[in-house]
Amino acid sequence: PRVLIHLTILTLCTVVSGVFSLYAIPRLVACLERRAPLASLVQTALFYSTGLMLSTGVARYVTSIALCPRITVRSAIIEQVMRKYHTTSFENLLDPEFTSAYHKTSEHIGSNNQPAEHIWTTLGDLFPAAILLVIYLVVLLRLPLWLLVLVLLSTGLSYYFRKQVQDYEFGQRQAEQDIYKRLDYAIDLGLNH
Repeated sequence: PRVLIHLTILTLCTVVSGVFSLYAIPRLVACLERRAPLASLVQTALFYSTGLMLSTGVARYVTSIALCPRITVRSAIIEQVMRKYHTTSFENLLDPEFTSAYHKTSEHIGSNNQPAEHIWTTLGDLFPAAILLVIYLVVLLRLPLWLLVLVLLSTGLSYYFRKQVQDYEFGQRQAEQDIYKRLDYAIDLGLNH
């Protein structure tokens, strides 16, 4: 599907942008250290800035046009859910587990800001990050051991603190959803009486 093509192009552009970012400053500093002619310095700067600009621009363009294929995939999922709901046996419609699962599913696929859409963002972030991690590790293996340990330690601490914040935010979101469920229940009770 077109969604996978967009995801692949976005991944490639993000990786290219990351590699250009990784090598731009060291290459410019190397030109300055060896006292390269001004033309060489300008050529190096233009090469890296053009590469960054093009890869970032293409990535943003692909991100902006990726919504329609994502909606197509979500529409197909909605169609399958609706077909299941409308063709199920009558006793399933009376089963609280079935109706609860149907309502949760409908809630999660109902709009562009629901979890069914966030999978594309997650994959779009995860694939380039994994590829860039391998590239960065190859570069880091060339560094002295103490510097490698320092980088790994700071990365581990950064991950730990970010995970703590995300867990806290998730707990707050769950509490907020519980409040909304109670409000919906209270509103439903008020409307039925």
